[in-house]
Amino acid sequence: MTSPDERDDVPSPDERPAPRYGQYAPPPPAATAAPRYGQTPPPGTPPAQPGYGQPQYGQPGYGQPQYGQPGYGQPQYGQPGYGQPQYGQPGYGQPQYGQPQYGQPGGPQAPTGFTGSQGAYVGHTTAARPGIVPLRPLRVGEFLDGSFGALRSNPRVMLGLTAIVMTVIMTIAVLVQLGAAKYLPGVVDAVFGTTTAADPEVALVAGDEEAQLLFQFSSVILLALASPIVTGMLTFSVSRSVLGQRTTVAEVWKACRARVGWLLVLALLVGLGATLIVAAGGAGIVGAFLVGANVSVGLGVLTGILVGLAALVGLAWFTVRTLLAAPALVLEKLGPIAALKRGWLLSRGAFWRLLGLYILTNLIIQVVTSVLAIPLSVALAFAMFSSSILVYSIVSGVMYTIVYTVTIAFLASVISLLYIDVRMRREGLDVELTAAAARLQDG
Repeated sequence: MTSPDERDDVPSPDERPAPRYGQYAPPPPAATAAPRYGQTPPPGTPPAQPGYGQPQYGQPGYGQPQYGQPGYGQPQYGQPGYGQPQYGQPGYGQPQYGQPQYGQPGGPQAPTGFTGSQGAYVGHTTAARPGIVPLRPLRVGEFLDGSFGALRSNPRVMLGLTAIVMTVIMTIAVLVQLGAAKYLPGVVDAVFGTTTAADPEVALVAGDEEAQLLFQFSSVILLALASPIVTGMLTFSVSRSVLGQRTTVAEVWKACRARVGWLLVLALLVGLGATLIVAAGGAGIVGAFLVGANVSVGLGVLTGILVGLAALVGLAWFTVRTLLAAPALVLEKLGPIAALKRGWLLSRGAFWRLLGLYILTNLIIQVVTSVLAIPLSVALAFAMFSSSILVYSIVSGVMYTIVYTVTIAFLASVISLLYIDVRMRREGLDVELTAAAARLQDG
């Protein structure tokens, strides 16, 4: 039963708002419902009571927005009203839980790649950076910054371990130089029947020149063998620096000592391939010159230059395609042949990017070498005035050790980051690294 006053308050059919398209009009309410919290009825319009199938006050229905988000006249499921977000689409200023809108952080925002309660993947602009580089495909400047950052963050491994290897190499080269300076003039006299050793001054000059050539040659050979080994070992340290960890020399040696033998085999294979290309290029230059010279000397020179350029291009191509083999051998625990195949596969389609960054790195190395060579050349100049080949050999060995320690460590850092960058672009390694960084932070 309703009182006469209550009947008078019931709006007539003409006063009730018309239903939306596809929405059944609710029956006339028996009583006036109070407005929801935070909702003001439009002026001059009596509040309507929810009809059949619509929730009561304070009880949101299936598919309807939660408390604090109702619109005037609640629509049916699947028909959002004015100002109401659709299902799965957060409204203005109301991002979904754990899914902030692009460019609008909703509370504490997790870095790239975090999922679950940590937040959603939000793109490269907010990539996590627990270590020396952000965990996303890298830009050119980030390669250089990350490489110098690897040297700064862990100098004991990056520079100390490299210095140990370079000291061993230069010690061997100096011993070769000293032996050549002492015994080579006599060997030359015995073989060719000369009397160079009869004059001590002539013997000293001849011995020094030949010994210096042997020193340079042995240094190049040893560096060619040691560079992949150093690069592989430093790759382990760089991979940890990317996650914000710092390793020790003992930890690097423990992780890589079983791979040193395979790294040496890899260095021999890469060196053999490069030697074959250089030998083929040299033979091609001579052959092209001889063939062209039958017509004219100018044509012979031109054909020789063209063949030499072709050999140089082939050497650059081979270097880039095998550049990522050492990091793959260490981090993926592959054999030398499998590592070459893996590096070949990773460099496919990325040749020009790898080549450009490799050339840029070597240009920077030349600048660094020139800067370091200024004070070291002064010391070497004083050593040249000494009559002792021992002093000269030691000073030159120390100079090369310092220069190669810095440059090879920097080059190894760049190669390691190139390997990580290619895998982030190709295989989504950034997601795995982000998850690993999150686990490390959680402890």
